[in-house]
Amino acid sequence: MTELLQFLSRKTGLTFSTSRSDIARDGVMRAMAAAGTSCLADYRAWLESDAAVFDSLVSELTVGETYFFRDHDQFDYLRREVLPAICRELGSDHVIRMWSAACASGEEPYSLAMLLDEEGLAQRSHVLGTDVSRDALAKAEAGIYRQWSLRGSAGDAARRYLDRRGTGYRLRNDIRDRVVLQYLNLADDSYPSFATHTWGLDVILCRNVLIYFDEQTVARVGRQLYESLRPGGWLLIGASDPPLRECAPFVVETADCGLIYRRPSLPAIGNPSDDVRTAPGRSTSLRRSASRVSSSGSRPESISTSRGESGRAASGSERRSGPADNAAQRAFRDGEYARAERLLSQSLDEADQCALYVRSVACRDSGDAARLCAECLSRNPTSTELHFLHAALLMELEQNLEAAEAARRVLFLDRTLAAAHFMLGAILRRLGDDSGAARAFRNASRICRARPPAEVQPLSDGERADRLAQAAEQNLRLLHPSSE
Repeated sequence: MTELLQFLSRKTGLTFSTSRSDIARDGVMRAMAAAGTSCLADYRAWLESDAAVFDSLVSELTVGETYFFRDHDQFDYLRREVLPAICRELGSDHVIRMWSAACASGEEPYSLAMLLDEEGLAQRSHVLGTDVSRDALAKAEAGIYRQWSLRGSAGDAARRYLDRRGTGYRLRNDIRDRVVLQYLNLADDSYPSFATHTWGLDVILCRNVLIYFDEQTVARVGRQLYESLRPGGWLLIGASDPPLRECAPFVVETADCGLIYRRPSLPAIGNPSDDVRTAPGRSTSLRRSASRVSSSGSRPESISTSRGESGRAASGSERRSGPADNAAQRAFRDGEYARAERLLSQSLDEADQCALYVRSVACRDSGDAARLCAECLSRNPTSTELHFLHAALLMELEQNLEAAEAARRVLFLDRTLAAAHFMLGAILRRLGDDSGAARAFRNASRICRARPPAEVQPLSDGERADRLAQAAEQNLRLLHPSSE
């Protein structure tokens, strides 16, 4: 039993202190009974090979306690302070991006979607809900709730978005369609990432989950949540969660709803070039991707990354980076996006230079970056990386039909790019094309399963083949929950 709990701790970051050991053992026994076995060795093997068995155990050992508008004071803070600030600072064309991390059965991300609707922002928003439990995600996808989910002072606010169904309630389709649900293990290093849509976020809610993690995992998760925010973005955690001020250079603010964590805003931006207007704007996952994989599946030699790979430039030809390139790459890596932009605007001879320039511009304005990317593509029409960035930017701007076409152009150039299949699946899912989305996710899974599990996949923000495959398969199960 001890070895099993240690395995689970390594996989999920969950901690099983002496005070919780009896509770954990009882949870394991219930999960084993549900799986139909009393043999610990057999069950341990199943946990390695069967995602459903693993998810069921995680569900047993964590409390998925949630209801609509839980911790109403934090939602009131979002309504009163955060949403007006986003609209004021980033303008009327900004797509507001929110992430409910560890969303359980979905009440929290759906509450965010309801809040955005109440404030007239539904059409310019994107809400992501993730969880480590596939069972919980299936319940969230179904959108069927009991009266217990409507308890608390804000139950009436949620009720008008639900239709009565016998003794329960069914979520209205317009709210359900505003939320993207997917599998994500917070203890992994799979975010921020294009593959998991966990990038450039205005708001992250990660509440009442950090209490289950050991100190090392809390520190790592805190840093990754910080990196998932856009500059100026907000992170809200639960009152009982451990503090995160030491995990990353957060700006910590005190509000009537508790501590608020923010990523510092970008410094004022000068005029880097004549063809890109200077304005405050959005940040995307592109900022973390300066040293990520190129279209050939490797990274420029001069860029240092956390996973330590090097290779060809994005153009596919051997090219030694010059001093200006190195300076721009260092500036981007250090978060000095305006400086990287200025340096790169003077030298755009290669596709990889253009890609880094697009990423730099995207850190202040996604619309400008999308237009710039289109211009760069006119000079580099065969760059898979630029086409991929264009699809990602169009997706963020909610131009999903155009994003789908851009993703298909990536695949026209290289059908083996699992990340492009994955992105196409996510876009088609937004468009309501479930059969097309399923086909794209199956392609992503098939390609990844044919590769070594630890191999980093091109254009995936450093995602390993096994984890990208798992993400694709989880999305397939959400599209077709009965096809086990």
